[in-house]
Amino acid sequence: MKKNVALFVSMALVLAVAAPGRAARGPAQKPAAKDAVETPFPSRVGERARYAMTMAQKDDAGEPKVTTDVTVEISRADESGFLITWTYGKFRPDPPGEEAGFEEQRLVDLMRSVRLLLQLERGADSLKLANWEEIQERLTKGLEMIQEQMKADGAGQQEAGKFASQLKTFYENREFMTAYYTKEPNLFFAYLGKRIPTAQPVEYDMAFPNPYGGDPFPARGRLSLKEYDQAHHRAVILATASLDPSQTPEIIEKIARGFVEKFAPEMADSMPKYIFKAVSVDSKTEVALDLTSGWPESLTYETSMTVEMSEPDSGSNMKVDSGETITMKRIVGDAPPEIPRAAGKWQALLGEAKDLGAKGQLDRAVEVGERALKIAERSVGPDDPELAPILDTLGDLYVDQGWHQEAGTLYERALAIREKALGPDHPDVVKDLSGHVEFYESLGQNAKAIALCDRLLAIREKTLGPEDPKVATVLDRLARLHYYERQYAEAEPLWRRSLVIREKALGPDHPDVATNLYDLAMLFQVQSKYAEAEPLWKRSLAIREKSLGPDHPDLALTLNFLAELYRATHREKEAEELEARASRIRSIKR
Repeated sequence: MKKNVALFVSMALVLAVAAPGRAARGPAQKPAAKDAVETPFPSRVGERARYAMTMAQKDDAGEPKVTTDVTVEISRADESGFLITWTYGKFRPDPPGEEAGFEEQRLVDLMRSVRLLLQLERGADSLKLANWEEIQERLTKGLEMIQEQMKADGAGQQEAGKFASQLKTFYENREFMTAYYTKEPNLFFAYLGKRIPTAQPVEYDMAFPNPYGGDPFPARGRLSLKEYDQAHHRAVILATASLDPSQTPEIIEKIARGFVEKFAPEMADSMPKYIFKAVSVDSKTEVALDLTSGWPESLTYETSMTVEMSEPDSGSNMKVDSGETITMKRIVGDAPPEIPRAAGKWQALLGEAKDLGAKGQLDRAVEVGERALKIAERSVGPDDPELAPILDTLGDLYVDQGWHQEAGTLYERALAIREKALGPDHPDVVKDLSGHVEFYESLGQNAKAIALCDRLLAIREKTLGPEDPKVATVLDRLARLHYYERQYAEAEPLWRRSLVIREKALGPDHPDVATNLYDLAMLFQVQSKYAEAEPLWKRSLAIREKSLGPDHPDLALTLNFLAELYRATHREKEAEELEARASRIRSIKR
């Protein structure tokens, strides 16, 4: 418990010292114009810059560095302020090591490779999340994935549920999650549109907000101009901050007690008193700015902290040393070659873009792909079918960069072009629709995926007939999407219809029928409709035992879910027998 408390406190301190407004709220008197440099703010709508980001943690776990790409775009600028689109690409280990598994990488992409819409009001120093609902939807889907993965790995329903409930405390806290997701953007924008002293450094008292709510953290800050090259319109800003060591321990004692009350309430009354004997937190930010455009050329942020705590009752002590380094360097692409003028040249560029993407040179690939699209549009017009494969390829490259919204726009445009040119029932249109359903499902945008899947189902029924097995496949996808949205009444008739089609086409003992039965059983079980779920679990299990053998690993999950049903209906002995069998199957060396 003590180690968990210490880590929880460390997380609060990490987010606090990266909070916004350090320079803006600091000095009581701003330096005069003649003694300061005015840093511009990039304010042209549509202006975009890309950065390579590296993040490194220092703690007991020895976590490796990770890298990603970040795209920052000014989406709106008016009298009220700015709307900024901040998009993370895929997160990768640095140096490349053991690759994450499919489900693990999918979870990382879902939770971290996100698009943030950030609102910055004029005169304010704090960024706000304008797409909180979209982020919350991703967090909810991620929580469900974690819970299901824990069950698949053998965790019990109660254990998985408790862990999910603890995470949910974080995920539903808008203040905390806003601090989490805006940490890097706040560091990036902290010194843009500000007045930085050119003479002596300015020191000032300040307060960092507490990401868990409650008392802010008093601190002492220092702001200076490390370098100023007036001829080349470049400046390097240096800012440091240190939390007040005399007042911080009292604040984090409250955080520690809050941790126990949230995650171990049964221990709240008997919780030992933790004494934080020493707390040292220091941060340093260095930003190199292009004073013509306002865009940072690079950013380096370093923080280090030491938390020493003791438990008087037991006499035990603990010391936690941790830190973080974040670097961002602007990506400057090669100078674009002369644009080919002859119609048809875009095919060569498209091939080059694909090759560059396959080699991992994504920024260059995007640049070449975008040029190919512009040339094709100029040569054949904006709605020609020749544009569709270019849009698809460029969309795939955007996905690889993590720019999902922009990719979706390109995919939808390609679909509209094909529908207009080929008709709504053409196989290429069906293929596009199927891909779009998968794309939006992967992003957790299930409402969009459902609308597209409805269209796909109507086309399949019209062209293949209502009882074709391919119709059953679409019915499964549509039912699953409704299930994810907890629209159980809509999912049930779709899965029932799919089951009837497969039984008729494949026979009652086919493995695909077993999958249908599994899905229906799960649908009823999550609604506590155990009488309906039980015969479906048993029949699915019997088919799989017959087709796969009694010790196949795919049987273990079905056995566990049927055991859960038995426990819910007070049949403990039968549940224990199934759980023992599932455990034995998992223990068999393959």
